Amino acid sequence: MAAFIEDPDWLLQGSHSQPGRHGRLYKTGDLAQYNEDGRLTYVGRKDSQVKIRGQRVELGEVEHYVRESLTTEVRQGPRLLEHHDVGCVVALVRGETEDAARRRTIDGAVKALWWSNCYAEKLEVWPGDLSLPRLGLEPVRWNSLGDGKMVDVIIHNGATVHWVESYAALEATNVSSTMELLQPSLASHVRFIYITGGRRWDSREEREEDVAKELSATNATGYSQTKFVAEAVVKRAARRSVSISRSTVVSPGLVIGTPTEGVTNADDYIWRLTAACIRVGAYNANEADAWLSLSDVATTATTVVDAGLAAEAETIEAHFMDGMTCREFWEILGELGYRLEAKCSAGWLAALRADIEAGREIHALWPLAHMLSNRVAQEGALLAGSWREKRGDTPLRLKMGVRRSAEFRRVSTHACG
Repeated sequence: MAAFIEDPDWLLQGSHSQPGRHGRLYKTGDLAQYNEDGRLTYVGRKDSQVKIRGQRVELGEVEHYVRESLTTEVRQGPRLLEHHDVGCVVALVRGETEDAARRRTIDGAVKALWWSNCYAEKLEVWPGDLSLPRLGLEPVRWNSLGDGKMVDVIIHNGATVHWVESYAALEATNVSSTMELLQPSLASHVRFIYITGGRRWDSREEREEDVAKELSATNATGYSQTKFVAEAVVKRAARRSVSISRSTVVSPGLVIGTPTEGVTNADDYIWRLTAACIRVGAYNANEADAWLSLSDVATTATTVVDAGLAAEAETIEAHFMDGMTCREFWEILGELGYRLEAKCSAGWLAALRADIEAGREIHALWPLAHMLSNRVAQEGALLAGSWREKRGDTPLRLKMGVRRSAEFRRVSTHACG
């Protein structure tokens, strides 16, 4: 302001034309109105500027540069239903009838904020059940998967996610369905894409026997066991068969929402843990520098679609190296206004257990309480070697993905299961 006062040219820009006023008035962009008593009341601004630490910031310009910093694929993930090389997308969905399965599919797409009525003509929905032989499909539809006429690519992402069910209870849905869907690929030239679950290790650095030993422990989850077995089956088949070499295993980290909409799965472990930590106002300081493997859903979708439409499979596995440290993750939550204290493992775990015991069945972590001790026991070995060598800064799209996902999730100190 002092610089303006000392500038004669700027001072002359003031207006004399205000009735009942002496001296000059200057345009600042602020909007005000006269009260009956002659005083001015501030009502806003005529632009989108805000003042931060004495500096005016144009929000529209900030938004423009943020959007420009995101790639087209991140701003809007690829959609099979929009791709010019795709004539039809068939979805296998649980439902009593075809109409019920279709309504369920479209309702889910609407909630995920990506549905458009222009997709209706290209979308076909088959009612089925992954736990049944041949996915519960009638013979004509099942046979069409491998006759090489109707289907070119099979993308298998279906599974029952349950943290307390046994391997036997989940085997039909998570393992047998994968083996069923491998058959058309073995019998024809159909491309097969299998999406596995988020993992603690980079699969290129692990041996099957080591993982099998770890998953044989009494505290291992049946879900993790089924995903490992299904993934191993696909990899072995791909290595031994010429036709199945067209297959790809996509191994994302923990999948979060997009950097724009942030629509995410509220039941995922990462958000249940986040809600629980916010309730007690603390996170585990001992794993603050551990690597959290994350994949935003737009980038994951890009990888899956590219693998399915590529001329030939370049590798058996598609890896994601994205992620951030746990410290960065909690700092983003802090920026959203959540107060989180870094506590040692013992203090953090004690606080969580007390809160879980108080909430019991309605607590977000009640079905996952047994996994907390596993996290503490694994603190010294949470990083895969390739993830330790972080390449540059955390991508802005990933930071925004965490932020928007948390905002979408509306994580609160009252959030329970």
